[in-house]
Amino acid sequence: MRSGFRRAAVCSVAGLVAVAGAGMSAAPASADTTITIRYPVTGNTHLAAPDATLPLGPGTLTATADLNTDKITAKLSLPDATASFKELNTIPVTATAQLINDGPTTGTVNPNTGAVTTRARMRSRPTIET
Repeated sequence: MRSGFRRAAVCSVAGLVAVAGAGMSAAPASADTTITIRYPVTGNTHLAAPDATLPLGPGTLTATADLNTDKITAKLSLPDATASFKELNTIPVTATAQLINDGPTTGTVNPNTGAVTTRARMRSRPTIET
């Protein structure tokens, strides 16, 4: 086990079993220890052609972390993103992008710091209004 949290939990359980008496035995360890966590997500993306920034979020990343492997599977949810800019520096344009998951979101959790790193693939379905 690599996590200090897991070591502390195992030591605590071992101490409780020892105090409870010699007649008790510990139950077999679970094959999989997972937790589900929700993270707030915000950010932005850059549209090269109009040189505009499109704000993203606020959304959520709902992640299930396997504490035995430190791997994460997750679902990223972001609302539609909208930005306004001027095309050719004259024509006002509003662009809205619907962001759609394009495959699973996966990643890792650092057992020492709790830092989460994920990679999500999203497709964009743009709508442009002038």
